[in-house]
Amino acid sequence: IKGMTNYANVAKVKAIEWSREMLENKNKEGSNWIILDTQVTVYGPDTEPVQIAVIDGDGNTIFSSNILPVGEVTPELSKRHGLTKESLKAEGAPTYAKIHKKLWEILGKYSLMLVYGEPTALVSLYNAHRLHNLPSSDKEILVYDVMQKYAEYWGEWDVRNKRYQWQTLPHPKRNLVANCVSILDLLKEMAAAKVEGLEEPTVLIEETKEEEVKAGKVISMTPADNTSKDDSNNDNSTEATAAPTDSSDHSDGSTPPLPPQPQTPDFDSIRQLSQYGAEYWSARGLAPLLGYSRWENFDVAIKRAKTSCEQVGQVVEDHFREATKMVTLGSGSKREVKDYILSRLACYLVARAPVKGIISVG
Repeated sequence: IKGMTNYANVAKVKAIEWSREMLENKNKEGSNWIILDTQVTVYGPDTEPVQIAVIDGDGNTIFSSNILPVGEVTPELSKRHGLTKESLKAEGAPTYAKIHKKLWEILGKYSLMLVYGEPTALVSLYNAHRLHNLPSSDKEILVYDVMQKYAEYWGEWDVRNKRYQWQTLPHPKRNLVANCVSILDLLKEMAAAKVEGLEEPTVLIEETKEEEVKAGKVISMTPADNTSKDDSNNDNSTEATAAPTDSSDHSDGSTPPLPPQPQTPDFDSIRQLSQYGAEYWSARGLAPLLGYSRWENFDVAIKRAKTSCEQVGQVVEDHFREATKMVTLGSGSKREVKDYILSRLACYLVARAPVKGIISVG
């Protein structure tokens, strides 16, 4: 990189410095990390892991297991990773309920988790935890998507979506442990990149450290209450109670300061059912559940979630449908406001902002 003449160079330097920092701190208490990768049943809201592999910062395998899912494996993904529900049954693969204690005893020793394709990995783990009705605990792990950093490093700007274009792993492997090692190699490749014309690249990172921390996502996997209800009358406008916490215009896609977040987003508490029995969520109802008091800020989170939805191969319109609703303002007058009809997957993706999360380790 010669000089700092454009934003792509800035993003690349940040990705390089982040990679260097990760490798320097890989074994330090409070900043040690592991790499986790998953193979799943399906791309979408019902995804489950069929294989989980974890390596540490030195490339040592610390966990690897096939997993018998509750649902079926789609033919498309079965062809990709070679696993079916029948083959997993035949080999005697354990369920997630049988391996989760060992897995999270291991992960509990680390502060950070680096993953490939954060939305799919986290949603699959969340679903597995929920489907087996596992108890909650106070364990938190900050999660980073290595491939998002690689997209910034690569620097191919997507003008339409106002983000860096997602890049695939350069040398993907069918073996999941080997895939984790490839992710580690990619981290080393970014860290080893030379930066010309910038004497102290760490200065750039120190100045943006708070923003970099916000780029991490804290896992949120407490299983929701099994009881669901039609809560269509509990969907109030967030406009009427907007707090003057942030008056900035983030229409350019930048990330606004995050409001206080609840510990556990209980999506089922605001779940609604259509006349045909299909579940859906209102964005106006979800915003306060996630701690947002200003719709403008929440709309930015929606846009970011749409990008993640596209990255995991989903049709955005299937999960985020624009709508309007009439709300009563403080003065008693009514006004039509923008809303979205969301799927369960959409709720998961919107909640990817730093939220205190819980998952069982015992």
